[in-house]
Parts: sequence; structure tokens; C-alpha cells
Amino acid sequence: MQISATIITKNEERSLPKCLASIRDVVDEIVLVDSGSTDRTLDIARESCDQAVHHEFEDFSSQKNYAASIAKHSWILNIDADEMLTDELKQRIWKIKREEQSRYQAYCFPRMTFDREGKMLFNIVSYPGFHYRLYHRDFSRWLYPVHETLEVHGKKKFCPEHLLHYPDYDRVPEKVELYNRLKIEKQRRTYSPFETLGNFWFHFRALFIDLGFYRKGWTYWKHGAQILFHLAGLRLREKS
Repeated sequence: MQISATIITKNEERSLPKCLASIRDVVDEIVLVDSGSTDRTLDIARESCDQAVHHEFEDFSSQKNYAASIAKHSWILNIDADEMLTDELKQRIWKIKREEQSRYQAYCFPRMTFDREGKMLFNIVSYPGFHYRLYHRDFSRWLYPVHETLEVHGKKKFCPEHLLHYPDYDRVPEKVELYNRLKIEKQRRTYSPFETLGNFWFHFRALFIDLGFYRKGWTYWKHGAQILFHLAGLRLREKS
């Protein structure tokens, strides 16, 4: 299996070098799609990426789908410029790459988000999160203008190895303004009771079996239950 990494950017010169360093030895191609950076993002990308192109920004899903469409390989590792792979996640990806033919069409990873002081954020929004980042593009596509979701037509697998997320907090106001504008345009998707139950069971296994919340005491049990009902609640609201 060969993998193309895709990254969408705008003014990410501070975060991008660490991201690129973390993925370079596990992917076979790096594709960066920029939407008008005015800093050194494109200069860094042209030095380190196999493709570094400009594409006018419409929304997040459109950018990610475009990046996947121009990639050389069908397996895509989508990563944000302010994220990095842990060594354990790199080993997991290498293990997946060694399989001649994967039984799955997408792989989901938990993500740790850190504050300015480097402390992990532990709440239902920040941890663990469930992020489909390694996928076969023939069976998947990104949906929604903001808070984009990967729609997968096929089998999915949760892996307990972590992504690391170090937001650039100086740019939060700028990003919130963009998110709020795009939220107005967000499409609505309905979920059948079967899909809701399936999502609930998938996340239950991920939290309590793969991540071992059941071994870590009441705080983790309570946190896991809050996440499960939060996710189910989101789906019920999206149906209404």
C-alpha cells in the first residue's frame, strides 16, 4: 500500500514544519493545497512537499476533496498543519501499509489537543475526538463546509494510537469568524435509527475497549458516557 498525505493550509508557517517532519517517513507523497497564504507557508511547502498548489478556498470539504483528487495514490492520510503523528501512530500506519489489501476502507484515530502551556485538554469537545484520517478515496468523500465529516462507504476501523493537535491560539479569532460564516451554509444530514445505534456502538467500543476507559476509574467512565450521549444527541438534533 502506498499513501499520499494531504494538507490544506493558509498562513501555517509556524506549525507546518513540525507536521511535515512527523509524516515524512511514513507516506509516499505529500500534497499541500494552499488557499492564499501571505506568510512563508508555500515556500516551506515547495521545499518539502511533492505537490504544493494554490486552490481558491470554497470550504473545508471542497479543499480536502480537491487535495485527494490530485494525489498520486488512492490511500490518503489527511492531516492538518497543526497536527503531528505520535511514534505509536507511525508504527500503526506502517503496519497497515504492509498489508497487501486492507479489509477496511477508512481508519479512525483519537486526537489529543493541547493548550498554550502544553497541557492536554480533557473535555467532550477536545478528547478523544474521532477522526477519520487514513482512507481510500474511491470509497470516501468529505462533507459539510465546516466541521467537515468523512463519509465512508465501506468498513471502518478505530485505532487507539493518537494524533497530536497543537492549535495556533493567536489565530483562533480569525478561524472562528470563518467557521461562523461557513456554518450558515452547513448542509443537514438525516440519520436513521440504525445509523445512530451503529455510531453509538462504534464509539462505545473505541472509548471503553480500545482506549480502556473502563480501567481508568470513574472520571473516565463519566467522561466516556458524556461523549456517547453528546454524539447521540447531535445526531438526533440533525434529524429534526
